[in-house]
Amino acid sequence: MKKIDRKAEAEDFLSVNVSRIKCSFEGEEDYQPAWREYKYFEVDYGVGRLSAFEESTLEDHEFSKLYFIGFRDELKTFSENTDSNFKETAEKYGGHIKRTERVQEDREELLRCFSQAVSEGNRQAQKFMTGKTEKERGKLQF
Repeated sequence: MKKIDRKAEAEDFLSVNVSRIKCSFEGEEDYQPAWREYKYFEVDYGVGRLSAFEESTLEDHEFSKLYFIGFRDELKTFSENTDSNFKETAEKYGGHIKRTERVQEDREELLRCFSQAVSEGNRQAQKFMTGKTEKERGKLQF
């Protein structure tokens, strides 16, 4: 009984809600015989007789709703687990990521400085070469 006694979550109109469970056994003071014979576990919708089509449609609707709710709950759990896993990964490897980012920044700075040094070297070589005579420039060619 405890497994089927579910109360709806206020913010979720699709959540399952069992408004009342009343179970009395034969011989107990509040026992009342059923208005019809039940052979298996059944949900009494409070109406006398349903056509086969109505009963099938109602049961299919219930099954679909319960299936959807179960799927939604599983998806929520999966999402929560994924968030938790990403947080754990960030905590575990966050330092490595930051160090890798610093190495990348240092590499980019080194390349920038090297590029400037090469440019400055080329400029100085050009300056040196333009001050020499044609004969002296010819000796410096590679």
